[in-house]
Amino acid sequence: MRPQTLTRPMRFVLPFLSFLALSAPGAAEAQCAPDEAGLNRALEATLVVAGADRDRGFLGSAVLWRDGRFAVTAAHVVGERRRVRLRNALGFEVVADVVIIDAARDVAFVKLAQAVMGEGLELRTTALRVGETVYAIGAPFEAEQTVTSGIISSRQRQVDPAVPVFLIQHDAAINAGSSGGPLVDAEGRLIGINAELAEQSRFFNGIAYALPAKLLGDVYDGVLNDVPVLGLRLRPVDWMVAEALGLDEAQGLLVDYVMPGGAADAAGLKAGDILIAVDGRLIRREGDFALLLDARTEPTVTLNVMRGDHRIDLVLDFSTEEIEVIMGAAPTAGVAPIRPRTTLEKLGVIITGRRVTEISPTSPAYLAGLSVGDEILAIDGVPVEAGFVWPEIQGAVLLLVRTATGQTKHVVFDPYSNDQAMRPIGGANVLDPVVITL
Repeated sequence: MRPQTLTRPMRFVLPFLSFLALSAPGAAEAQCAPDEAGLNRALEATLVVAGADRDRGFLGSAVLWRDGRFAVTAAHVVGERRRVRLRNALGFEVVADVVIIDAARDVAFVKLAQAVMGEGLELRTTALRVGETVYAIGAPFEAEQTVTSGIISSRQRQVDPAVPVFLIQHDAAINAGSSGGPLVDAEGRLIGINAELAEQSRFFNGIAYALPAKLLGDVYDGVLNDVPVLGLRLRPVDWMVAEALGLDEAQGLLVDYVMPGGAADAAGLKAGDILIAVDGRLIRREGDFALLLDARTEPTVTLNVMRGDHRIDLVLDFSTEEIEVIMGAAPTAGVAPIRPRTTLEKLGVIITGRRVTEISPTSPAYLAGLSVGDEILAIDGVPVEAGFVWPEIQGAVLLLVRTATGQTKHVVFDPYSNDQAMRPIGGANVLDPVVITL
């Protein structure tokens, strides 16, 4: 094959582009070559995690921590195991005990009997820079001691709005088996451990997340509050919910369901309530609720709630033993300029009493999640009681329904939108952002 040649214009353009890239602020630093010794240290400190049982099945990756008496990995790598097998780059193996598991934050520590595999990595203490080159090490698809490179895409990304953790987003290739392996800088210092891919695709798509080193240290030191399980399902108040309820702004979290006997139930929360603030601090984004709860310094917090037209304060007590918040976003949609009046029946929903007995598979209510057998408890915040007259519809609709399982949830849709989806999945999140579980 004849070798390709550059045309004269290309010979001029490429050096010029290279000059621009290198002269850009921070470009040389962000794209600097790795320190060979530092990267070798990171490779030596990276471990393969396998089961300690007879089959010794591959589980994922890990990295030695601090003085080498512990290794840190992602909690989903070890699962519920209490013992695992660790193997280093030289093939040396030890069986170690899983001693710390923070399942909500996805961090686990494994204790070695002795520091027989060497020391852990130096922790990066200076701030990360967007665009900085980083290196991911692990065993993707069981390919041990694999190194990939990329850049920091975002220093703080809250992937699951129910978990009070900001992850590092980067684009170094990771795949199944990379979880728990280190993310290091050009000098081989530990930035974090790789934990997740966007959208649970299990295949690298340019968006990866790592648990930051500071979080690992806080879990190890035991200084973090437990992530609570409240028995509560929420959804963000988007513009359709706000329109249906006659609210001036789309802000806060709408209560879908309260589990009987849980902490949220004990606090007095009810389906249809809107959480506005925690101890007076506003909930502006869906992830704020988990972050505000995590910042608590007392055994109780005050929830500032809208119930109908009234503002009330409820006390949430964290001394309750069973303290799930499930949350997510309804599909976004545009506003139609002309909205004739219609009814649920015209939208393909047949109701007997309060129960849905028929529903068209093309109905916007069906696409939003309403099903045959659902019992409609309220529409646009108005309870459906004896003698209720079903209103005409001219915009966004919010239904509070009780499902066949006895749980309540909200179904929100706009019959005049062309952007309905069966089950909306959001952006670069690992979980469906419509539902949040603490």
